[in-house]
Amino acid sequence: MLLGDTTSAPTHERDVDMNSHASDGSTALIIATKGNHLNMVRILVGRGASAIWRDGNGRNALQYAAQYGHGQVLHELLEAGKVVDRDDIYYQTNPSLLSLSALAGHVQVIKMLLDRGFRDTDALVLACQYGQTAAVKVLAPYPSSASRNAGYLKAAAFHRQDTVKTLLDAGADINTKCSLNLTALHHIAYSSNPRLVQLLVSRGAKLDVRDITKSTPLHYAARRCSVECLKILVEAGAGLNVEDEKGATPLYLAATAGSEDGVGILLAAKSSFTVPRPVAGEYSTFLDLALATFKTDVFRPIVKHATDISGPGLCLSPGALFLFLYGQKEKGRDTEKVRILLEYGMDPNQELGNGSMLHYAALWGWLELAKLLCESDKTDVNLVSQKHGTPLQAAVIEGGKDGPKMVELLLSRGADARKGSGFYGSPLHAAAAMPSLVSMSGEAVAPYITMAKMILDHDNTTLNIHAGHRTTPLQFAIHSGWKGMVELLLERQSMLKDTDGTPLHLAAYLGDRKVVRCLLHYK
Repeated sequence: MLLGDTTSAPTHERDVDMNSHASDGSTALIIATKGNHLNMVRILVGRGASAIWRDGNGRNALQYAAQYGHGQVLHELLEAGKVVDRDDIYYQTNPSLLSLSALAGHVQVIKMLLDRGFRDTDALVLACQYGQTAAVKVLAPYPSSASRNAGYLKAAAFHRQDTVKTLLDAGADINTKCSLNLTALHHIAYSSNPRLVQLLVSRGAKLDVRDITKSTPLHYAARRCSVECLKILVEAGAGLNVEDEKGATPLYLAATAGSEDGVGILLAAKSSFTVPRPVAGEYSTFLDLALATFKTDVFRPIVKHATDISGPGLCLSPGALFLFLYGQKEKGRDTEKVRILLEYGMDPNQELGNGSMLHYAALWGWLELAKLLCESDKTDVNLVSQKHGTPLQAAVIEGGKDGPKMVELLLSRGADARKGSGFYGSPLHAAAAMPSLVSMSGEAVAPYITMAKMILDHDNTTLNIHAGHRTTPLQFAIHSGWKGMVELLLERQSMLKDTDGTPLHLAAYLGDRKVVRCLLHYK
């Protein structure tokens, strides 16, 4: 007998298990089905192979035929199973045959299954999700309106524009909502798809439907910085000042998100300034809120809009402005927002607690802020505060290594060295007192000595001014107990006589022998 010659070979009938499983759980029928081997499928089915036995993935031959779009194989399997109604086991697969074919977009298989009476509401939704528009066209007439609406929402959420059109043409409700009260327009605005937004707007979608958080599609577009979507919605007439459950308007959300263009569009459309309820106790106006929380890029158009509405002369609450400056002092000292406010007409001399912005710039040693304020011809460098005196006096009180730079700046911008108030009385009195001195070291005292010299060089008549709690600068210097300051003032011809007692009286009272010797030397 030749190899391969079966004509003369004896025949032995054997019992073969047609549904035995390979290592992955596949049966011979599943393998033949995956390979689209129609004749092999016929042989196996004819020998009793089961179409519903599952492999290791939990799927059977029927499901693989539907998934791979092997229509003839699927037809053979269904015929072999003699399916007579939809309660048959062949309908009970999960995922269903219709869903698997819809997911992959096998239109001919879908048509065959529909003709045989297969129905599955999930099939349409899956086809919508994966953008199988051709499959959607076939499936759309069969499910209920609820299924069409669910598929429409799914298509919108996944940006399937052609599928959305198909479903709308098939009768889907353009304003249908999901369980969260979200419409397709909400989904599309959130996902920043202007073409789909334009489609729905042109088809008459309602613009101000509110979800469970009371947010409209415009809120979503603003929150996501979706400028093109936002523009379409605004031009279509969406409500600009609708508040969500927290009182936030689209303008607030766009500003919070840092969308300069979005803020510009909303302001141009006349959006109003509304402070959301949760922060209404902190900020009395939207401008105060903007100063504290918004980025500089969106702060500028908001300030400009405020001046366009109310005219020149911005009005911020002193408390909000002070807290902003104090916060910047601690975390970065950014002056750009102050620059914007000055540019649009804010009064630089506005009172903040115990002084003006320039007083606090001097007190905090914030040189860049002081320079910015001094650039404005509206800034009064000699404005007197009851507590701090003039900005020059405040700068001297602060002292520190940058104190001389601040004094130099203020003197160069016209600061009057003779003006002052309060405990110290004048800038030179404050320098002589060295109020912020932490340690009596030469390094700590040096800035005060330098500032005193600068003041005297600028105006030597300050040497013997009677002001403040201790009358003359020399009296303050003696009370501070630092010999170097006493010597400086004596070298500049400070008077040794005083109607309230001589400096020698004070030094003797304090028991400071070094200062007494110094005074006796100059007497």
